Amino acid sequence: SSILFDLDGTLMNYTPTWTNLMNQKYPDITFVEQYPMTEFLIKSKSALAGQFSQDLIHKNRFYADEQIYPECFKLIDQLIKQKFDVWFVTSPIGSYNKRLCIVEKQAQIQRFFGVAMLNKIIFSSQKYQVPGQYLVDDQPNHPKEEKLAEWKAILVEHPYNVKVECTRRVSLNKFVDDFWNIFKRDQADVKQ
Repeated sequence: SSILFDLDGTLMNYTPTWTNLMNQKYPDITFVEQYPMTEFLIKSKSALAGQFSQDLIHKNRFYADEQIYPECFKLIDQLIKQKFDVWFVTSPIGSYNKRLCIVEKQAQIQRFFGVAMLNKIIFSSQKYQVPGQYLVDDQPNHPKEEKLAEWKAILVEHPYNVKVECTRRVSLNKFVDDFWNIFKRDQADVKQ
């Protein structure tokens, strides 16, 4: 069965890119630790700050300049080498810049995992429709969607999802160990 990985906020760290661009206009905003960021900025700062934040994800190179989370990369690399069926599932932005978003995300996968993995990217905003054993993702709504999906949600911990109920969680600094502990626990549960 497949192990599905989200890109933004799971494999790729958009925070430095977003913060750098945001600070060009709003130097007092360091990072928004709430989701969705745009809505939070509209309420806490201004409608213009929220719109500016939204516009950032449409800029050329926004996705191409994201940094990788080393622990997540290490885990995916291990899984691929051990012949697990790894897929990337990501939501493309729905706008005039959708194609750019897709190309930049493909470029990141090729850069870190090679050309062969380009065939293993699924662009979908309905991730619960994608079959797999696990979906590793940072989005707060996926543990609830688990009921609709074949996969089990593994939540990547971020400040904006700490209050979300999910029995399977990985931290960014212990990604590999956390994942394997979950995997082993689930395998033991199946054998019982």
